[in-house]
Amino acid sequence: MWIGFFLSALNNSIEKYGIEESQFAVDYIKDNFKDINIRKGNIDDVNSLNIEFDVIMFYHVIEHLKFPNKSIEILSKKLKNKGLLIIGTPNVGSFFSKFFGKNYRLYKPDHICLYKLSALKLLIEKNNFYIEKIEKPFFGTKYNNLKNFLRLFNPKKVSPPFYNSIVTLYCRKRI
Repeated sequence: MWIGFFLSALNNSIEKYGIEESQFAVDYIKDNFKDINIRKGNIDDVNSLNIEFDVIMFYHVIEHLKFPNKSIEILSKKLKNKGLLIIGTPNVGSFFSKFFGKNYRLYKPDHICLYKLSALKLLIEKNNFYIEKIEKPFFGTKYNNLKNFLRLFNPKKVSPPFYNSIVTLYCRKRI
């Protein structure tokens, strides 16, 4: 739940839309960000919007979905040609997800559909996108510190954040 902070950071000249399952988040956004058009709903409700988007941010959503392919199909239909889809998700193909096994920090009960980067790329390409850029954020973040580095050597404890634990794909819709 990003509670509207990502959209609020964008220029006010941009039309901003959000769909959120949490009523708390919807109420918070309505109370604090008057320039965001927010509604309660889920991925299926995107179809009811009579809009095509230039950019769709799908950050840490896909791992919570029962039918991720259907969701990517919906988003593809709602993006303009050459529109940008940004997907961020855990990467279960990383070295440390394998090293830590069941102690990998991103194995959570609500993460019902996890991807290796190679499988995520196939899903994206199958749905009429090409990948412009892949980021594996870590270096330059607050998580890049000695405490987390030292935790890498104890696979009996929960894994720390580390490079390639999550991936962000910038995907462009094909014409």
